[in-house]
Amino acid sequence: MAQSFMVKQESEAYFAYLGHCNHYSRLQQPHTLYYQNGQRVKLFYNKVEEGKRAGYQLPNVWEGKNVLRYELRYVRNLTKQFNRSEVTLETLTDEAFYMGLIDRWAGGYANIKKQQSYNLDLSIMKSTKDFDKQIYLRGLLSVGNEQQILDMIEQAKREGVFENKMQVKRLKDKVREVFNCPADCNGNAELVAELDQKVKQVQRFYR
Repeated sequence: MAQSFMVKQESEAYFAYLGHCNHYSRLQQPHTLYYQNGQRVKLFYNKVEEGKRAGYQLPNVWEGKNVLRYELRYVRNLTKQFNRSEVTLETLTDEAFYMGLIDRWAGGYANIKKQQSYNLDLSIMKSTKDFDKQIYLRGLLSVGNEQQILDMIEQAKREGVFENKMQVKRLKDKVREVFNCPADCNGNAELVAELDQKVKQVQRFYR
């Protein structure tokens, strides 16, 4: 299942706002963002860049536009994942099955943690620990959002900065804990809100 969206900014600008997803490994490349777990692949990529590279004839309506494509691919064990005796091309013509596939596609997007922006909120602080977490959070945000910080940790690991895997795990857990603190959220970033709306429109318009 896949859908291409005309978006306000370059496709790659959205990648940093799509963070961790449980049970998937996240891999970001220059024009593509992958989530993989052996059974399924979720990917976001610059459709115009991919089309030009492959030599496709692009629709005229995409001329000069930013086009982001989101795909959910099932790569193995289809009968088990869909709880059916078989999954064929004919199966895709079944309306109920196809509507369920759209819901799975939308759910795959919803399960990705979206990066948020935060304000310091003194009203919700109950202890010095709460204050410490929010100050630490503001410091991290001066460097980047949660996913960007986690990517920096991964880069440092590849360069041999840490002594062992446990140090990396503890540091990542600390970053995730701080970003989950009850700070005053401004809400999802504008770019994520744009994607949220477009995914919901696909579901709504089909039904």
